[in-house]
Amino acid sequence: MGKAMCILLIQDRKVRDFGLVAALENEGFGVATALLDSKELVRTRFSGVDVVIFDVHHYRPCEPSILRQWHERGLDAHVVILCGSDSLADKIRALDQGADDYLIRPIHMPELLARLRAVDRRRHPHQIPNLCIHDLEIDRIRRKVRRSGRPINLTPNEFSLLELLAQHSGRVVTPSMIARHLYEERAAVNSNVVAVYINYLRAKIDKQFKQPLILTKRGEGYLLRA
Repeated sequence: MGKAMCILLIQDRKVRDFGLVAALENEGFGVATALLDSKELVRTRFSGVDVVIFDVHHYRPCEPSILRQWHERGLDAHVVILCGSDSLADKIRALDQGADDYLIRPIHMPELLARLRAVDRRRHPHQIPNLCIHDLEIDRIRRKVRRSGRPINLTPNEFSLLELLAQHSGRVVTPSMIARHLYEERAAVNSNVVAVYINYLRAKIDKQFKQPLILTKRGEGYLLRA
């Protein structure tokens, strides 16, 4: 994927949830916040915003008009409503007024994250077929890897891990991001398993070469040298 997806999280005071901000940031998303009743909200700029999340206790009549105004001002971001109301009428009204998705509270984070990943995939429909970092070449179509012209044989999981690191070249990838990338929500994967895969990959990518490309940021995660 390209740069981290930028999320504007708008909450009303009744559901203000700093844990949601932390959970999103922990998954690698950039998060800005605002209160629904804030005066600054009227002057909100959407440049660089990929997703707007409305986190509200009830879907009030004023909120559809806010969405309509924002779309008229050029909002080109995916809009997700998180709401305490399970009313079908509220859901239909929200979607008709410009929302792209509607989730009922309490929110299940794996579901929200899966939907955000789907949005992120739609942001990058055309993958760059080849990635080159220093003397490392990654052919994403044929799933082949070479370093300094030397072929390197990787297992499917090792290739997937290297591809993730390459997509975030120069930036830290957390163990939770790696586990999610390799396994989605099929199983709970601890950081020791991630470390094992990193060691497997280092043995093939770095061991025979003078300059290591796979680096560790202690307490944070791993990155591929930019």
